[in-house]
Amino acid sequence: MDAFKRKFGKFLPKEEEGWQSSYAIGKRIDYKRIQREVPIKRGKFFMRREVPQEKKLAFKLLIDLSSFMKKENKAINALKALLLFCETLNALNMPFSISAFSEDVFSLKSFDEDYKQVKSKLLNLPNLLGGGTNLEKAILQGSEELELFCKKDHLRGVLIAFLDGEPTRGLKGEALRSLVREVKGKFPVVGVGVGKEKNYIEEYFEGTGIRISEVS
Repeated sequence: MDAFKRKFGKFLPKEEEGWQSSYAIGKRIDYKRIQREVPIKRGKFFMRREVPQEKKLAFKLLIDLSSFMKKENKAINALKALLLFCETLNALNMPFSISAFSEDVFSLKSFDEDYKQVKSKLLNLPNLLGGGTNLEKAILQGSEELELFCKKDHLRGVLIAFLDGEPTRGLKGEALRSLVREVKGKFPVVGVGVGKEKNYIEEYFEGTGIRISEVS
């Protein structure tokens, strides 16, 4: 997990490097301020480089508990991947929320809940498998929750779904692809498919769909 944490940390966005004005000394001159500073005989027209700071991200994690996840131990591998992300995000002090879905969507952890208090519920997920797959509902509810939280706390959001990828309820085909593209206009959306059998991750998540045979 420590190795994953180090690698993951490298991808965290940083604020763009900038220059702050109104200094009496510095390496760069703000020529616009010279016009104001010279007439009043003051020399605060230098600029200094701002040190870029890491920006916090907020994550919405979705995990598929439909009947399709019973094949190839997909549920177990998806759970391992989910737990790896949760442990890493918790260690990095990144806010995250978790929901599970099949035909319906239910919350496992809100952004304000302590991860350690809900971890036991996650370990019980393989016992809850069953039903169809409504990816549309999961994405809509997940993105809405993420968007509201990010606006409130002025954070950037990322939505990650661990799933089989084959919807049996709600939108399908081009309609579902269009929905995913629409949500991507607000924040990054990543689909993680598990198992060696064909799934629909690449089809619906297009350039941000990842398929893995096993977590290792």
